[in-house]
Amino acid sequence: MIAALMSAQTGWPSAWPQQASVALPTGRKWLSDVLDIVETVASETTDSPETEADTLSDGFAANAVQNMWDIFWQPEVEHRGGLSVTGPIAAAMAIMKPGAPVEIRLNDEVEVRARARADSPVASGELLTAENLDALENFEPRNVHPDAGWALLVVLPNGSAYLQFDFRRNRSQGNRRLALAAEYLQVARLAQNGRMWGPTLDAAHTAAELGITAMMFLSDDEAVTSKRNRHGRRLHWLNNFTQLRNAPRDFHATLVRLSQVRASARYGDPELSIAEGEVHQLLDHVTDLLDHARQRVSGPADRSL
Repeated sequence: MIAALMSAQTGWPSAWPQQASVALPTGRKWLSDVLDIVETVASETTDSPETEADTLSDGFAANAVQNMWDIFWQPEVEHRGGLSVTGPIAAAMAIMKPGAPVEIRLNDEVEVRARARADSPVASGELLTAENLDALENFEPRNVHPDAGWALLVVLPNGSAYLQFDFRRNRSQGNRRLALAAEYLQVARLAQNGRMWGPTLDAAHTAAELGITAMMFLSDDEAVTSKRNRHGRRLHWLNNFTQLRNAPRDFHATLVRLSQVRASARYGDPELSIAEGEVHQLLDHVTDLLDHARQRVSGPADRSL
């Protein structure tokens, strides 16, 4: 179900997934009226009682296709003189590179590679045809900057359409901070083993903030350049992020607590007073936070959210 792509981990849709794949069997005239076609397809699959997930699926598919077509590709087609000039759209891409205008590619300008299932008899390099579509697993855009987000539309040989997008940006910036966060986490674990709670908590706080900044970079090109207090900005962002159920609420509670004891842990004023069990629990939560951040920043573009 497409709703599952929205928030498989929480069972409830987040505001908007940053990455997903949606296959839409819309038929040959799919671009003439995308919304009506998607609704028609949905209405034809009512053998079982409608569920909340089914309703979310239909709405998400319709809105995703219609919005991306309206925002990205229709204006470009019109700018180029219409479909009579561009020809029927077989492939279209929108590339969102940080600090640059959105780049639109149509048809032959799009470089994409189809990936077949591992158990498929289709050989590498074989052309994609209507006869071997069952082997298709997904598409992979090529020649896209690694820090750019993108949206890809492909019309298949049988006339159906495939929409895939990965809106994550600045992944190299995020990965660089996650590597540093892993080092601070290692320092925190070493201090924990030596029962040095101040250095443990100070290093844990730094590791957590680096992980949060890595996730912020995915949608915010200025994650660390805002004039607003950076510690407060990260707390505010994580509060909103976890309230939308994009991550466990424990992550926000952990950062709040680490922020509260940071001055004592780093400067000794006021004197640090914290139970050993709480130190261990906070460090475990920071470990979970970094694991979550790595999956969001470095996870494959074709995974279901």
